[in-house]
Formats: sequence, structure tokens, C-alpha cells
Amino acid sequence: MLLMLQTALAGASTLGEEIYTEGLENHLVDLGDGFDVSAQFFPCANCHGRWGDGSQEGGVVAPNITWSQLSKPYKLTTTRGRYRAAYDFASLVRVIRAGIDTGGQKLAKIMPRYDYTEVQIQALLQTLKQLSKQSIIGVESDTINIGLVLGQLKQRTLIIKLMQSYFQQINLNGGIFQRKIQLIVDNTIAYKADCCLAMLAYSDDYFPPWASSLTRITVFSSPLNSKVTDKSPPFSLYLGQQARETLLDKYRKQHLSSKQWLIKPPGLELVTQRGQAEYLQIAQQADVPAQWVPEQLWMLSVSKLLVHALSKSGRDVDSQKLTEQLSKTHDFHTHLGPSLSFGPQHYIGAVGAVIHTAWDQNDWIWYQQ
Repeated sequence: MLLMLQTALAGASTLGEEIYTEGLENHLVDLGDGFDVSAQFFPCANCHGRWGDGSQEGGVVAPNITWSQLSKPYKLTTTRGRYRAAYDFASLVRVIRAGIDTGGQKLAKIMPRYDYTEVQIQALLQTLKQLSKQSIIGVESDTINIGLVLGQLKQRTLIIKLMQSYFQQINLNGGIFQRKIQLIVDNTIAYKADCCLAMLAYSDDYFPPWASSLTRITVFSSPLNSKVTDKSPPFSLYLGQQARETLLDKYRKQHLSSKQWLIKPPGLELVTQRGQAEYLQIAQQADVPAQWVPEQLWMLSVSKLLVHALSKSGRDVDSQKLTEQLSKTHDFHTHLGPSLSFGPQHYIGAVGAVIHTAWDQNDWIWYQQ
């Protein structure tokens, strides 16, 4: 008997998930004026978001439809300024089929009317209840929390000011899908394991133990010296010291040169005119002096990479989606260094380094494996 109940619940969950995220092909949506289309064109998640927390686009507001929100035991104000009572199963059936809320008011025509059966709506209800229990680490209705791990880095204060200035620009331009980026620094996140969607760092030396469960992007740090897992790969911009030395050995063998070559991570050599202008604007706004400029460029590059991946991940971003987007990033130009490309099992953006002679600092070469 218990097994039968568990099987039935699992089936309802699967059906409800399909209705919510994909819509049912053999059911219709009434768009008004006798115009019906397949429900697959209008799954709930399209407007209300993957986790049911709602969205706003082009002046149209899709409200939060998690069951904890719909069933609150007191009257709520709708997006159109009216009051409505809590939903139960009967009123949920009515609003889905007829577009009439618990206050007896018709919803706007933008809300489709579905011909789902009561069994199907019951399955959808179970999914809405599960959505109520879902929480995405570091993602709130109006903010995305990003951790910044710098440890005792001597450039710490300077880098924090620079990155805050950059993210402030992003926020002033609308943020990421109407969410602002909030930067949370070191000693705060060490005590809040559930605060951040992703973590940025100068190196991976200072990560707290729980950080391995989160997407993280490190700078100037090679995964060859880190524990790499498919679940939480430490995406790195550039090779670490050990890997760069290996690269230099390969270069020497290929060129049979008698010169005394040195190798280092990218600095000012690969900055484009556009990148220079962007950096100067952000640095001036942050009142950051021209000290440790390569370090500033690295951290600004990693911030631009993160914003790019967040923008590609969509409104319903979570750590898994962000990881997938980072893995799909190919030939991304920060204009502050070499282009970055990642892929499955490929977590270093630019597998190369700057090589130059010991006696001529201007004689540099970008050598990429």
C-alpha cells in the first residue's frame, strides 16, 4: 500500500512538473476571441519563472505563484491593486480554467485559460507546493549575491572598491534581469554558507570548506593545484605558476633558444583600446590609484565573465545553470586580456602566458598551448 502511494505521488510530481515547465501538447490554451493554441506554447514557467517567484517584463507583471504565496491565510494585494483571499484547490481550478481569482475578478487577458482536468491541476498543485520549498542559493527576488574571497591579499581594499564600482554600473543599467548584484566580502560569507550563487576569488587558497558546493571562479589559479570535480569546477582565467613553468619548458624545447626567457600571467600587454577606456572609467569612479594594475585587470576580467554568464543563464538562474553557461563560454573577449574559452572538463579560460626576455621587458610574446 505504501509503495502504491509513493508511486502515485511520484507520478503526480512528474506530471505537475511537465505541466509547469513544458505544458501538455494535447491540451489547449484559450487566448480569447476563439483563438486556441497548444498549451505547450504557454507553460507556467515561461512567465512565472522556473521557481514560481514571478517576473516583470515590458510592463507586464507575472506574480509569485508558489503555493506558500497563493495560500497565505490572509488577503493579499494583487499586481493590479485589488485584494484577494487565499487560494484552495477549487479556486485554483477556477483561475486556471476561467481566469477568475479568489476575489471574483477576471484576470488580464495576458493570463491564458487552460483546459486541464482536475487530475492534472491536482498534479500541478503538488508541483506548486514543491516550488514553495525550493530555494536557490544566493538568488533573491531582487538581488544576486556574489561572494568575494581575497583573504589577506595586500591589494584587498583596492580590488573591493574596483569591483563594487563595476557592479554598481551594472546595477544602474538594470542589473541582471531586474536583479541587482550584491557583493559580499570574505569574513561575512565565511559564516553564511547559503548566501552566494557564485564566488569570485584572487586565488583558491582562502576558500572556506563549504565553498566546494558552489560555482566559483578563481583568478591566476590553476585547477592543476586544486580539487576539481564535475559538480563544482573552479573556473580559472589563467594558468597558475606551476602550469606556466611547464608551458615555458615546452616553449624552450620548441624554439631551441639561448635567450633567458621569463614567463608571467597576462598584464597590460593584451589590453585593447576599448578595454583601457573601460578600465579607466571604472577606476576613476572608484577612486582607485594606478597601483597593482595587472591584479585590477584580472579581477575586472573575472567580473565581466561572471556578468556575461549570468546574462546567458536567464532569469531562472541557479548554480547549475551558471556552471553550464560558463562551460559553454567560447572566445569571450574581456578586452583586458586574452579571449576566454571553457568547455566540458576544460576549466581554464586562456591556456597560455606572456613570455619575455629577462633583459628586454618590452619583448613579450603571448604563447598559448
